[in-house]
Amino acid sequence: MSTGPPSGISLVSTTTPRKSGQHTPESWSKWTHPSVEPLFTKRVMKPLPSWTEAFSLVSEFFTHEHQVFPCFNAPAFMCLLGQQYSGACTESPAWWVSLNSVLAIAQRRRAEAAQSAEAEDLAWAYASNALAGTWDVLMRSTQLSSVQALLAIAWFFIGTPNPQPSFMLVGCAVRLAHSIGIHVESQDPAVSPAEASMRKKVFWIAVCLDRELCLRTGRPPCHDLNAAYVDPPMDSLDETEIIKTVEGHELNLFKGQIQLAVIQSAIYRDLHSGKAPPNCIANSVADLLQKLENWRTEFAPSLTHDSAARCEHHGLMRLYFSYYNAVIVVSRAHSLTYWVSPNHPAASALPSKMRDSIENCLNASRCIIELSKLIPVTWKSFYWQVLLDKSFDS
Repeated sequence: MSTGPPSGISLVSTTTPRKSGQHTPESWSKWTHPSVEPLFTKRVMKPLPSWTEAFSLVSEFFTHEHQVFPCFNAPAFMCLLGQQYSGACTESPAWWVSLNSVLAIAQRRRAEAAQSAEAEDLAWAYASNALAGTWDVLMRSTQLSSVQALLAIAWFFIGTPNPQPSFMLVGCAVRLAHSIGIHVESQDPAVSPAEASMRKKVFWIAVCLDRELCLRTGRPPCHDLNAAYVDPPMDSLDETEIIKTVEGHELNLFKGQIQLAVIQSAIYRDLHSGKAPPNCIANSVADLLQKLENWRTEFAPSLTHDSAARCEHHGLMRLYFSYYNAVIVVSRAHSLTYWVSPNHPAASALPSKMRDSIENCLNASRCIIELSKLIPVTWKSFYWQVLLDKSFDS
């Protein structure tokens, strides 16, 4: 059951007015004791940039990040941006967090390209604005735009030396998604087809990030896809989410992320959860490796088992690393006793399946090393994102 009103892709509430004094789910969700009201006072750590600069940064975000992180509707976001600078802006804390997160992400990309510490400090200043409003979003903003806001600031922190905030923010986003019911098909006639599509997209972005972070850290996911989920929005994927590979092939990154997230969910269920029967590990490993191979054939055909591909779009490179990480996680389930043993037995003394799994792990690790050599030195946040997630393993 939703605890808040439906929210359109414009990040603005679509509920109809009610008589004064009549409590709605939204009004109760905004209730706080007067003693904590000061915590929700809007704090501006860094003034917003000029209109020209803001428009440029937001445009860069949708040009470079949208294919990987299609969490917002570009025309609607630009419309709200115009309202922000025309004096008719919404007071929604979710919009404030979303806007500053987008500015921070785009500004960081500029800073990395210029290798400028001053420009990077500016990115963190916008991130501070977003964080200052996050508490209000968590406590009193229950709508689709709230989930989008939490995912946006989480996306910024994924590319930092301390990705712990992203893990917590994604978890909160998933729980908030549960609160407004976007994890199930909406029966609300007030939800338009466009909004229904965006609800599905935002839910699956949350799932993709949740699965990726959990698989890399060994933590349980926040949402069980076997319990409830909406079908992926495959029919609504638009051409703005399409990239071209260096070989000229068109590829939808979000579709690739969704299908890999489904496999990652199966990995946790079949190998790491309490539901995984020990006597079925061998069959599960074989099945999961086949699913990963099918995924590679469809979304990364140039990625071979013995050589790395050329440097691609940063979103596709991220999927390459995620794929190899999944291969390692699955393969080592066969040979866990070997990896944790202080005295490794000779390879010839091991069962053939264990030898194969060890070889799979080593080959995938070598491919990760080769891929890392292709990453430009200016992709600083990318390195943190795909190579050092183990730094906050629990």
